[in-house]
Amino acid sequence: MIAHPGVMAIPKAGSTEHVKQNAAALEIALSANELALMDNAWPAPKGKTALDMV
Repeated sequence: MIAHPGVMAIPKAGSTEHVKQNAAALEIALSANELALMDNAWPAPKGKTALDMV
């Protein structure tokens, strides 16, 4: 997840509206429990690997 050091998200923006939606996502605040649930659902890879698009 992008909350981890050294990890960066590269969002796709196919339109101006999509850029605005991506920027608005910065306003979302997730609880520690929500972050843990997502970390468990989508664990980081153990080594270098191609990642699936989700």
